[in-house]
Amino acid sequence: SHACMELGGDLRELHRRFADEIRPERFLSRDERVITLLQSLGSRFDLAIYTNNNRILSNRVMEIIGVAGLFRQILTIEDSWLPKPDTDALEKVYRTIGRKPEECLFIGDRYDIDLRLPADLGSAVFLATSVEELFPLNKLMHEEES
Repeated sequence: SHACMELGGDLRELHRRFADEIRPERFLSRDERVITLLQSLGSRFDLAIYTNNNRILSNRVMEIIGVAGLFRQILTIEDSWLPKPDTDALEKVYRTIGRKPEECLFIGDRYDIDLRLPADLGSAVFLATSVEELFPLNKLMHEEES
């Protein structure tokens, strides 16, 4: 998104084409462990997604991997047309979900894009570059509640 904008491209057109042309089905699969993890976390916390993807592609991905319906909020590039990281867009996320930064945990696979700004604003962050790195979250979050 940033490259498109830097080169003078139309971000809305880029995402329209992504929605029309990207077919993630052959690259993704359902993992029951991830579904179970999100169901468990969702029973104790409000889960939300904040993504640089568009809504159509995000919904398609969530359907494929079996997590559609497990998130209270889904915030996409289309909510602000400001790609991550962006302070104004992130502050809008906090307002939309009704939380202060210190009440949130952000999980992402790219520190500089997904996590640095939320951390700077006071949110807890968790870097996960593989699915396996997500599984300790349930135990960690349970210990935090105790």
